[in-house]
Amino acid sequence: VTEGDKGFSVPASHVTLRDFTVQRNYYGVFFESNQFSVAERMFIRSNYYGIINNSTRSITNRNIRLWNNIMGGIDIYNARTTVVENCDFVLNPNYGCRVRSSVNNILQNNIFYVSGTNSWALAGDAAVVDSAFIDYNIYYLEQTSSIFATYRDLIPWQLTYGNDFRSSITNPLYANPAAGDFHPKSLGGRY
Repeated sequence: VTEGDKGFSVPASHVTLRDFTVQRNYYGVFFESNQFSVAERMFIRSNYYGIINNSTRSITNRNIRLWNNIMGGIDIYNARTTVVENCDFVLNPNYGCRVRSSVNNILQNNIFYVSGTNSWALAGDAAVVDSAFIDYNIYYLEQTSSIFATYRDLIPWQLTYGNDFRSSITNPLYANPAAGDFHPKSLGGRY
């Protein structure tokens, strides 16, 4: 799916989107006022916004690579029980995942590869971030990017928000993320 306002607009409940690449849209995937829907095994790249979860309930975003989306990867607004797991947020200039006016969010097993001045892995309302379950994530922060707000180190972030106690700041060793090559680097070369 390419070139348009919304790659996928999903106003219905109980819908699963799977195995798509969505690129060069204003919204890559737009979930609105629905429940129990799933987006999985997708490549969301070069959109203005990657995925929007707006006024939704029980939405799952799983096994998704979000790369180079101008405003951000996933935006969760006025939602309830949103799951974001096993996703790669790579070089989204503003934020990887933003949560606002939402409750019962779960953000786990994700990789946040953040680069750029004033870019964040996580963004949004501090109270919403504080109430979310956030753990088992990998953060890689370049330049002046942060995990959340001004937090660049795990210990102050963990102690203030009580999240990410089993997470790590480390390089995921992508071969060339700027060019879209997300294969792991290898000392022995690649086929």
